[in-house]
Order: sequence, then C-alpha cells, then structure tokens
Amino acid sequence: MKYEISFLYALLFTIIIETSVIWILCKTTYKTINLSNISILLSGFILSFATLPYVWFVFPYFIHQRFLYISVSEMFAFVTEAILLWSIFKVPIKHSFVLSFCANICSYIIGLLLVF
Repeated sequence: MKYEISFLYALLFTIIIETSVIWILCKTTYKTINLSNISILLSGFILSFATLPYVWFVFPYFIHQRFLYISVSEMFAFVTEAILLWSIFKVPIKHSFVLSFCANICSYIIGLLLVF
C-alpha cells in the first residue's frame, strides 16, 4: 500500500480514537469544561490535522533512528495538541495536557495493537 494511503487510514483512525477519548473524558471526568459535541468533534479534526502530517512526513525526513523518531514525534503531538486545546478551545491548561496525553496514548497503543 502506498505511504500516502496508509497516512489517510492513520489520519482517520487517529481522528476517531482521539475524538472519542476527548469526548468520553469531557462528558464524564471533566464535565466542568463544557465543550459542546461540535467543539469536541472539531477539536478531534483540528488536533489530528495539525500534528499527524508532521509525524508522518516531516519527522521521518530528519530523524532516522526509530526510537528517537517515535519519542520526538509523540512528544510533539502530545504538547502541540495540549496547547491547541488550551488556546483554541479554552480548556484549562492542566486539563488540556491530561486530555492530550490520554488521547495520544490511546491512539498509539491501539495503533500498535492493530499493526501487530
């Protein structure tokens, strides 16, 4: 399968998983955040579109060692998405980091399980 097609599958998968995690956490644990369902859906799209192209197309060009690539790209996604949740959607900074961490760790682990 072409790399670009694999990217599109990964993008769709990431949007579904991360949006679901953010939705579940906002509707159960962080009810005080008060993000509407539309805002949560938008956040899933914006966060994934803002980070995944860098993870798939930019970082591999510069980082060739696998462990370093995974570490740097996952840290980039986690921090960038947390900052975007805070700045665009006005989620308190502490909560934005928790939401981003949970969303990214879930998509990473489920992605690993699906690949192997």
